[in-house]
Amino acid sequence: MTIFAGSENPRSKPVGTFEYVNNSGYSFVPSEAGTKLLDYFRNKYQVPLEIRNIPSYEIQARPGIRGYFRSEGVNSEGYGGSLDPNRRVVFLNPELSDAHVLAHEAGHAYDPALMRSNQQTVETRKNLVPKLAREALGKVKDPVLFLNTFIDFAGPRNVMTSEVTAQKAAKQALSELNLPHPEKYHPWFQGYPRSFVDTGIGGATAALSAPDMPANIKEDIVGNALYNDRQPFVPNAVLFDTNTVVDVTDERARRLLDLALDPAYTKAVSNIENRTQNYLNRELEDVSGSRTPTAASNFFWGGR
Repeated sequence: MTIFAGSENPRSKPVGTFEYVNNSGYSFVPSEAGTKLLDYFRNKYQVPLEIRNIPSYEIQARPGIRGYFRSEGVNSEGYGGSLDPNRRVVFLNPELSDAHVLAHEAGHAYDPALMRSNQQTVETRKNLVPKLAREALGKVKDPVLFLNTFIDFAGPRNVMTSEVTAQKAAKQALSELNLPHPEKYHPWFQGYPRSFVDTGIGGATAALSAPDMPANIKEDIVGNALYNDRQPFVPNAVLFDTNTVVDVTDERARRLLDLALDPAYTKAVSNIENRTQNYLNRELEDVSGSRTPTAASNFFWGGR
């Protein structure tokens, strides 16, 4: 899984540097905090962490990326993945990684359910999302069923749960090692896992509110809304050809209004949000027992 940097997530202790060693590439040199974390996870799971730098080309292609773990491993033999009995390989951004990033990715690395969850998500999305997309191209008979099916079975809730597991592991490790962990008191700490469900709600609603237009164009819009797990988007204007641009603002606004005024749909959205936040509160509750307040839902008029 991947964790991205952002202006809202405060930094914690640096965990080390990457030094170039002859022609063999970069070697990770842990700081005091990094050494504590590596020892902590090795002693806890009896499987060491191997730290690698994210290649520069990948950092350029994915601005803000801080770290990730590949459950399938780094090669076809599963080296460093969830099933490797000898090691776990975690990738860090040399410029943006810190103690929280390392602990979070280690949480993924030692999560026994991660690989199965990822495989289920991939298979379900492959089979279910095209079916939902085809349904959204016509008249969806039951928007509530469409929304709940997408959130619960097409990935958003699965991914959120995996991210919560990693956040929880990070909080526990940093707390036990008495390492600074300002993130756990910040809305970002819960907001990162929650964002996958919020974006899923956005994707389902964007697909349901996609305006009428030629099938090939609507397919692209609905597909983007359902397949993009970070930022679903439905344009206000559609380019048909170099000479024709059609404004679909009114049609989209009408469909959004229909959903916003549908008590069953708004209740379904509220139920998903409340269920998600209750889960986050329970799993990521601060040591003090206080809970992170959530912003009021403004989903229908621009999202979060």
